Amino acid sequence: LTGGTDAAPHDALFWRVGKKNAVRQGAWKLVRDGGAWQLFNLAHDIGEAKDLAPGEAKRVAELSSLWKEWDAQQVAPLWK
Repeated sequence: LTGGTDAAPHDALFWRVGKKNAVRQGAWKLVRDGGAWQLFNLAHDIGEAKDLAPGEAKRVAELSSLWKEWDAQQVAPLWK
């Protein structure tokens, strides 16, 4: 906020809303809406038009693992 650094404040950002889940690390964003994960490179596809998950299985595994580790540390949802 003060402009004291250009570094990212977090290594990754995580979301969990109902059946929707996401993790963003750098330009990569992994999302799912109750189904399979979808992967996007926001540096090249800000509109999230092309799912890169089929060709990036290793990156999907790494990011989904990060999300699962984060999710395990959270309180279970209090509503469905």
